[in-house]
Order: sequence, then structure tokens, then C-alpha cells
Amino acid sequence: AQAVPAAVQLLEHTAAVSASGAIDHVVGWVADAQNPPRPWLIKIAGGSAWLPKVTASGCSLGALVAAYTAVASDYLTALVSAHVHFALAAELAEATAKGPGSFATAFIDGLDAVDAELIRAKARFEASPL
Repeated sequence: AQAVPAAVQLLEHTAAVSASGAIDHVVGWVADAQNPPRPWLIKIAGGSAWLPKVTASGCSLGALVAAYTAVASDYLTALVSAHVHFALAAELAEATAKGPGSFATAFIDGLDAVDAELIRAKARFEASPL
């Protein structure tokens, strides 16, 4: 939550910004036919307390963001989608892991196991204008 004001400031230079943590925060521009663009905040719940104990988990999120950015229609959609995918993969991994080592392996399997059906059923996020 402390990163949100800084993320809003960064929107002067980009279309969307994200910060990961116990709750991930994504800030980006939203516009429709009736309204000019304005910043929105999307809070994404989920993940695992073991993520910070796994080397390169942040780098993995960056790679997932890059993959979604390559195929999404806009940056905000890409960031939210990547963070939701990442959080669900971590939850799947935590359900079977015994500790950070087995979590790391299970997390890779979790990244592969997340699909559209799981996202529709389990994604937890809320969006609001700033």
C-alpha cells in the first residue's frame, strides 16, 4: 500500500506499474467511451509467504509479466494477468510443499498448472478508481 503513491507518480511516464507483496498492487490507466483516462488501483490477493524465501521469485514474476505483455491488448491487463497467475501458482505450490525447497519445485509446476478455468474460479482481486 505504501508503494501506491509512488506508482501513481510513475504513471506520468508509463501505462501501468505494479508492486508485489502480501497483496500485490497494480496501478494503471483506464478509459472508456464516456470517460477520459484515469488511474485505477487493482489489489490482487493470494500468493505465499514462502515466495520471498525462494531465490529469483521476483525475477520469475518479471519474466511472467514480460510474457503477458507480449500477448495482452494493454499493459494494465498484462500486469494484472501476470500477478494473478503468479499468485495462483504460489497457492498451488504451498498446498503441497513441505518447505521453501519443495515449494520452489512445486511453484514451477504451479506456473504450468494455472489455466483459464482456475483463474476464473480462484482469482481474488478488487479494482477501484483512484
